[in-house]
Amino acid sequence: ATCLTPQGVEEAKLIGNVFKLVGAKVSAVFSSPSCRAWQTALHAFGTNYGIANSLLNRTAIIPEQRADFAKKLRALLMGVEIKPGSNVVLTGHGATLEWDGKLVIDEDNTGKRRNRHETGFFVLERKDGRIIAHYKFTSIKEFANVLIRLPLNRQD
Repeated sequence: ATCLTPQGVEEAKLIGNVFKLVGAKVSAVFSSPSCRAWQTALHAFGTNYGIANSLLNRTAIIPEQRADFAKKLRALLMGVEIKPGSNVVLTGHGATLEWDGKLVIDEDNTGKRRNRHETGFFVLERKDGRIIAHYKFTSIKEFANVLIRLPLNRQD
């Protein structure tokens, strides 16, 4: 497994900073057991609450097991406690939800076709026993550009 490069460590820290800047509270973080994923959780959020094999890259799993891993991922998403006003973060591999999307996500409102990007993330909601994908960002830059408001006028 490949670990983060020095640039990757800085990008992970940037992810955590963007979450702080937009006021996105995080109550739990789960990661794939791959080195890059758990290091991302560590550097972005200061901790890794749990390792979830269900977040492994699907290329690391034999095809006959992929549906079982998807069911386990869905069970994690449906069972994790989400504290009011906070978020649960999963760090894994970009293609995981694209491989397993139909087994994990009930409704996709992202307007973007799944095309196996290796970077980026989804924003999911758990509601009435369903998992709904509302957004898919292909980078932390795209996420930050949508959420961080800059002042229109210069103020000293």
